[in-house]
Amino acid sequence: MKYNISLLVAMFTLLTAGAMAQSTIVGTDHDFSNNGWAQGQICLPCHTPHAVPSANLGPNGESNILWNHELTTATFTMYSPLDSGNTITGQPGETSKMCLSCHDGTTAIDSYGGTTGTNFISGGELIGTDLRDDHPIGLVYPTGTAGYNDPSTFPATGVKLVIGEGVANRVECNSCHDPHGAGFSDFLRGSMSGSALCLQCHDK
Repeated sequence: MKYNISLLVAMFTLLTAGAMAQSTIVGTDHDFSNNGWAQGQICLPCHTPHAVPSANLGPNGESNILWNHELTTATFTMYSPLDSGNTITGQPGETSKMCLSCHDGTTAIDSYGGTTGTNFISGGELIGTDLRDDHPIGLVYPTGTAGYNDPSTFPATGVKLVIGEGVANRVECNSCHDPHGAGFSDFLRGSMSGSALCLQCHDK
């Protein structure tokens, strides 16, 4: 059987372009470029290539992802108790605080680059500072606990989650969500069809 190479190349290009379009921040709710305060840029409200605000630098002057947005200083009420019998006594990790720097409602969306903004998140995207009604974050994944899959051998359903951040197997917002978009609703890393995303961790 002979194949039309040009047609195959065209089909591959279309499929690839479609896949890429589903996994980009462009056009998502995190694309603020149409707002005047974003200066027509997509990345700037969260990241900067130069001159990271000093408040966002680590103890050694580092900023791993050149974070440009004002970091929340709120104290969060954490989920408790866990089904493992433990309680979360700490606060969200750094990556979760980056998300909460808009979604906690105490920090303006347009507070970036060292400036203080005036536009605050509202509606269903507002999580607030009381996290007791949300999925637990800021905890070490309960490896070896009944009802949970080993994160090193997650089932091959959907997209594998991110379990990490400094402490091995730590669960944070970005464990389930990709802020840059992964082609699924609510910036999820995988499909919720058949609870596939949940079943990555939960062995039910």
